[in-house]
Amino acid sequence: MWQLYMLASLFANAGENVLDKNVLLSVRSIDPDIASFYRPFLFSVMTAAVGFLGWFGPLGLFFHPAIFLLAPFAALLSILYTYLLRHVEVTSIGTAAYFTPFVFLFIDIGILHVHLSSLQIFGILCLVSGGIAFSIDSKTHRLKPELTRAVWTIFLFNILYGGAELYAFKYLNRAYGVNSPSFFTSLWLLASVCILIFVILRGKSRLLKGRSVRLFLPRTVLSKFFDGMYALLLGQAVILAAVSQVNAFEALFPLVLFAVTGTAQAILKMPLHEKLDRS
Repeated sequence: MWQLYMLASLFANAGENVLDKNVLLSVRSIDPDIASFYRPFLFSVMTAAVGFLGWFGPLGLFFHPAIFLLAPFAALLSILYTYLLRHVEVTSIGTAAYFTPFVFLFIDIGILHVHLSSLQIFGILCLVSGGIAFSIDSKTHRLKPELTRAVWTIFLFNILYGGAELYAFKYLNRAYGVNSPSFFTSLWLLASVCILIFVILRGKSRLLKGRSVRLFLPRTVLSKFFDGMYALLLGQAVILAAVSQVNAFEALFPLVLFAVTGTAQAILKMPLHEKLDRS
């Protein structure tokens, strides 16, 4: 069952990345810090709405110390994600998905003593090996030039944060029965507050409204719906399976992202400026 949740979450995540990239390219006047604030804020609104509907359990704000600890890092993640959208092709953003299973496989087996069969471990390694091909330039057979040290540093941070978020959710779910709408709404609402404080301290509060924001917000609502569904489906999968298994399944994300991006750019004529060719 968790595999179905993960498959659906991958398509939701791909839709979110494509729409976020399109919005940022369409509304170039939006300040990156303002974009970094509104995205998690709208995300928390979407997960709260799903909680009100009761699709993944009832909504209840839950402010555990672990959530307060994660919130500033979640805020930083949102700011770094804006940087990636501006400087990296959307199909390359999935690169971090290739390497995370190695890290979480070690944690699950070596630290948490989660039992995984030799066949499951072999499957995880195969998924990771296949996914690495998407980070290779088809002409030079080297890593894509846009994958600079700064970008790899952001990818590393994504890996560390993503693991911390999933393990925190799994712990809070088992210890307190916290469901995915309550966890993600609480966490990203606090992250939005952190970014808002950052925006105010940088003297950009006047940019929270204006023409660029009015153009940005309606186009971002749909992407954050996909983002919210991705997180909630991922949360359901984590409840049912080990974190390393869930992350291994995410090695399929580059293929899903490539397919969704190609469809959006070639068929829907969405201007994403992705270099997609037969090779």
